[in-house]
Formats: sequence, structure tokens, C-alpha cells
Amino acid sequence: MSISVAPLDPGPYLDFLAQRERASFLQTPAWAEVKPDWRGQRLGWYEAGRLVGVGSVLLRPIPKLGRSLAYLPEGPVLDWDAIDPAAYLRPLVRHLRDLGAFAVRIGPTVVRRRWLAPTIKAALADDTVESLSQVRPDQVEAAGERLVASLAESGWRCQLTESGFAAGQPAFNFQLPLAGRDEADLLAGMNQLWRRNIKKADQAGLTVRTGQSADLADFHRLYLETAARDGFRPRPLTYFETMWRALRAEDPDRIRLYLAEHEGDLVAGATWVKLGRQVWYSYGASATAKRQVRGSNAIQWRMMRDALAAGATVYDLRGITPGLGADDPEVGLIQFKVGTGGQAVEYVGEWDLVLNRPLYRAFQLYVDRAALAARLRGLPAALGRSLRRSHLARSGPPVQPAPASHPAPSDRPAPADAVPPDSSQSVAVRSGQSLSARRSARLAGDGRTEESVPLLGSEPEETGKRVRRTAPDAPLHPSQPPAPVGPSQPVESQAEADGEVGCAPVQGSEPLAGAVGAAEAGAGRTDESTPAPGSAPEEVV
Repeated sequence: MSISVAPLDPGPYLDFLAQRERASFLQTPAWAEVKPDWRGQRLGWYEAGRLVGVGSVLLRPIPKLGRSLAYLPEGPVLDWDAIDPAAYLRPLVRHLRDLGAFAVRIGPTVVRRRWLAPTIKAALADDTVESLSQVRPDQVEAAGERLVASLAESGWRCQLTESGFAAGQPAFNFQLPLAGRDEADLLAGMNQLWRRNIKKADQAGLTVRTGQSADLADFHRLYLETAARDGFRPRPLTYFETMWRALRAEDPDRIRLYLAEHEGDLVAGATWVKLGRQVWYSYGASATAKRQVRGSNAIQWRMMRDALAAGATVYDLRGITPGLGADDPEVGLIQFKVGTGGQAVEYVGEWDLVLNRPLYRAFQLYVDRAALAARLRGLPAALGRSLRRSHLARSGPPVQPAPASHPAPSDRPAPADAVPPDSSQSVAVRSGQSLSARRSARLAGDGRTEESVPLLGSEPEETGKRVRRTAPDAPLHPSQPPAPVGPSQPVESQAEADGEVGCAPVQGSEPLAGAVGAAEAGAGRTDESTPAPGSAPEEVV
């Protein structure tokens, strides 16, 4: 079997995506245009001259060295359940190495585990359960398990923070299945609070309309208000203007803007993205005033109904953190989303293959130090000096990038222990705010669509080890029967349910580590408050 990878023109690329029921919009050619700091290239996979897969690669260069990090956000788009992953990834790695890549990162949207709403609700009510990873899934997908095992065996290393966010995209997402359902069925599947809030919005006279490019400025003002209230670093207006222009040029209905208004006041806004038969809730915003009119519930309900009318089979509410404990700062996020009656899904995660370790580590330090310096410029002088000293003490002296004449790596994939641990861009530092990796990931909100570079300083003490997803003192939630694997295979043991080999959280100790782009996204955030234990949030944004 001869498989090759080569550049592909936009027309055939989009034609291939159009034949797929489901593929991420981050893999469209248009999305590459949204990322000004990256250089994009469209690739096609060929088997016996036939196009069998595509992938949009973003290349982030090291200044002056001509070497790049190659990243396929939520890609590539391949028939993962029917192929040998290693055979298809080898030509990709060769092609990207020839382009000067020092590392390759992929993030296939292949589901590994699923938790249905009743399972999640039972876990939320159980004081002994702290994380979704402790809860026995309702289904374990055979294709996802095979892919995880293949990547690990081929030397790829999973990048996952303790919060459950991968370095670029969230590993845990929340989806609402739409296939075979109508509006009445969707509404009946929601919890009482959701139905009540939708009714309140209607009784209050709130209206939801679709906007145009001229409305982006109003949406952005509301988004800035949300960012200030919830503590994430907002995107500039130009980012949304570029996203609107690029996505709509590719398909006039690729992106929509929804605006919820009450008596002339804008109270909520959100962006809606569609590709194939899947719709995503992307970025969201809400006003602090007029919370009682439930603008966010109303806008979500309108987008769900429009997704159904557009023929979508999945409405994707994007990322969640897996924390379920009553004291978890982001537990309200999953409580809000589980109220829709949907399901939590865990993708296989993002995986790195390092082709040049010295450059990979140097690039981590380069980006981290630049990001840290930018954030510290806004701090009081004394606090800034203290944090600089602390960070430098942990990271050590600057690592000099390898010279451009550094020998090219061999064609053989790097061994499993050759990949440095994940590290991430530091978050916006605010006085009195925790700087833990877990908290920085949460600042992103839920619908992150970042392709920012992960990046951070020191290595944790344990690297290159495969560990079980569930710690020995964190047993699976006992209320559920063993999950089926794929269509009919039962789970034979807890090890199979957990995933003996897989994408385990990075065991880092870097206080400034956080998911990449977390402080900069704030995308699709739908809950700014932590509700009382065991209850759904009274207000969502």
C-alpha cells in the first residue's frame, strides 16, 4: 500500500470536506486565514492516486531559523476507524520535516469516551466524585482506543493538562445530538431550569436575531464586558472581522452572528459555525445587566433550532473542564451544559511528535518568555520583579536555539521518551489570582478555538511515562454498568474502561503553566458564576 501526502488546491480540498458528514471547521482553508501568526498549507492524502484524506497545517516559525512547529488543529481529516494510523502519519511527518518542521502536533476529533446526561447528573450529586474521568463512561469507542494505542506505540506523546484541556484544543467537549429529533423533543430533553429560562425570556419580550458584519462592533463591546467580568484576555475586534470575512468567503453560511435584545438593549451575543452536518457554538458574550431576561438561554435555544433546521446532526457546545467537585470553580460550566440533555465526549486529545528536541525546547522557552514579559509589563513593579525572579529560578538560564545547520532528524519516529512534556503559555496575571495550571486553563471559558503555541519552561520530574487515567484512590463511579466498547463489545475490565494506555494529564509543576491560548480565548464562555453544590447555575452568560 503506497500512501503519499502532497499540497492540495482549495477546490478539491473543500469538495472532499463536503462529502464528509463531520469534520472540524478548524480544518477548513478559511480558518488558516484567521491566524495571522501562522502560515497555512492544505494537504491531501493519496492512496493509489485516489484522494483519501485532507489536512490543514498551520506552521509557526522560529524567528531567523526557518524552522517551524507544524500544527493540525482538530485534524487531519481521515477515516481513522478504517486505516492504519501509523501508515498514514508517516508520509505527513516526512512532508512536514522537509518543510522545516521541528515538531508536529495533531488533534484528531475521534471520540474515545462518552458520558450521557443522567450519568453526569448522578456524578454531580455524588460528593465523592471530583472529576469526570472518575466516572464510568456510558460508551467507550473502539476507534478512539485503537488510535490512542497506535499513536503511543509510534512515539507520539499526548499533550493534556490537569484541567482536561489539551494544549491547543479542549479534550473534553459537550455535544447535543440532533439526528432524528424535532424541536419538541429537544425541549423535552432539557432540564426544568433550562425550559423555565427559555420561557422567561419569551415572556420578557426578548428577541434573538442574526446579525451582519456591521453588528460585530456591538458584539465585541459586549464581549469586552464579559472578558472584564470573567477575567480572560479578549480578542481584538479585528480578529472577529477577519474570522467573519474569511469564513463567509468560503461559504456564505459558514458563520452566523446571533444577538439577543431586550427593549433595545443588547444582552447577549454568540457566533455559530457550520461545516457539513455539525454546528458549533463558538464565541459568546453577555451583559451584566438584565440577567433576569435569560438572554443566554434564549440565544442558545435559537441556535439549536437553527442547527436542526440546517440539517445538522450535532450541535457542539465546545469545551468543558472535567471537574465535578462542589468546590471546583468551573463546575457551573458542565452544570449549565448538561441541562441541555446532551452528552460529554472525550476526544483522543492532541499529540506531539518531536523531530528536533533542542529546537522544540528552545521554542518553548522563547514563546513563554515573550508572553511572560508582555504580561508582567502590566503588573506593579514589585510584583513583576518577584514573579520574574520566581520564573527564572524555575526555568534556569535561557536555552539558546540550535544553529540552522543542526543535523536533520532521521525518518524514524522519535522514541516515546524523546518528547518533552507539555507546557503552556502563561496566563494573564492578575493581583490576587491563582496562577495554577488548572485555573489558567479554566479562564478560557469553554469554546476555545485557539491554535496558539503551547509553551512553557521547566520540565516536570516525571516525563515520558504512561499512566492510568484514574488514580488508584479515584475509583470509577459505581452507579453505572460497564460501558460498551464500540457498537457491541463490552468492557472486560476497569483497565479497559479507564484506558490503560492513553492521554494522561501532564504531571507538571510549573505554576504559570496553562492551556495554550486560555487567557486569550474566552471563547464561548457560558457561565461566569459557580452555583451552589448540586444545583444548576441560576444565571448563565
